Amino acid sequence: MKIKALLVDDEPLARKRLRDLLKFENEISIIGEARNGMEAITAIKEKSPDLVFLDIQMPEMDGFDVIKTIGIEKMPHIIFITAYDQYALEAFDVNAIDYLLKPFSKKRFKNSLEKVIQYIGLKEKSKFTVQMNRLLAETGKKYVDRLIVKSGVNYSIIKTCEIDWIESSGNYLIIHVEKEKHIIRGTISKMAASLDPDEFIRIHRQSIVNIDRIKGFQHYFKGEYKIFLENGIQLTLGNVYREKFKEKFNDII
Repeated sequence: MKIKALLVDDEPLARKRLRDLLKFENEISIIGEARNGMEAITAIKEKSPDLVFLDIQMPEMDGFDVIKTIGIEKMPHIIFITAYDQYALEAFDVNAIDYLLKPFSKKRFKNSLEKVIQYIGLKEKSKFTVQMNRLLAETGKKYVDRLIVKSGVNYSIIKTCEIDWIESSGNYLIIHVEKEKHIIRGTISKMAASLDPDEFIRIHRQSIVNIDRIKGFQHYFKGEYKIFLENGIQLTLGNVYREKFKEKFNDII
């Protein structure tokens, strides 16, 4: 019998890519798609998939919230999908379930799929449950404290406390760490939601800053504010984000 798969990702293009890759897999049958966590929960309960391709970062309810809501014992096998690996590297290293770091190659996808097919074939549900518990324990904290960035075939771990600021450029993010720049795939909204608001603040639709790196700010003509970082960088404070900024700095602007 074919393995029943559910695709869960808030990005339509990401779901299409999965469909395109899976149409060549004779052992896999796509039984549905979900655009968010709530749709995923409903689909899992109603359709009982064997395998879920699960996006980690989704609005309102992320992938781990889906697992906690369904319950580990009732969860199908999972291949996690993430635009940027924010979670504990050790948790992913257990390899009981696999993950795909966007953008992933066809070869990487095939390798990931083979792992899960093997688990399903061997019916190692007990092993899966134990290692899923480890994964959830490692990722139980609400906000991330490190990011993983890819450069060629190499990966680097960046502690979030080392980040100066983050800017958005289309479907990518540029992470500024001192004089270095690291580019990862993702959206500014998802990144802002994953960072501790006591440490980072969004100041513009295209930028997030480390609060500890803010040296000062200045009011210019026509109500515009400029924020100065310790490294000399000047950033614009967007009108939409001014109230949050005022709250953070005790309404002094």
